[in-house]
Amino acid sequence: MLNRNSFVVACGVILGLVVVAASAHAWSSRTTLLTFGAPVSLPGVTLGAGSYVFEMITPEVVLVSNRRHTKVYLTAITQAIARPVAMPRHQFVTFGEAPARSAPPIKAWFPEGYSDGRQFIYPQ
Repeated sequence: MLNRNSFVVACGVILGLVVVAASAHAWSSRTTLLTFGAPVSLPGVTLGAGSYVFEMITPEVVLVSNRRHTKVYLTAITQAIARPVAMPRHQFVTFGEAPARSAPPIKAWFPEGYSDGRQFIYPQ
């Protein structure tokens, strides 16, 4: 009887770990490596020309880091936004307006392969 109970508990623990691992993988799959040829801005930060990883770490939070994940440039709460119907599938960001000679702000990021994206919230 004790062996059967131990087996059932062990199976439950393994199932729980599989569910947690699958959930973690689902969020980590919303990651895109983006390369910019000129500076761009995000709330509170300007990114120089180069490659950056955009990663959804929770349904609301986006993290932007270097491609090695050794430096975080932004961790921000964002809003859900639908991908515009006419937006090409190979386009992953939309930009807002900026004064001349200023880095254009990224308005929204659309993870590769998803029909929804995350809109960045800028201070007024």
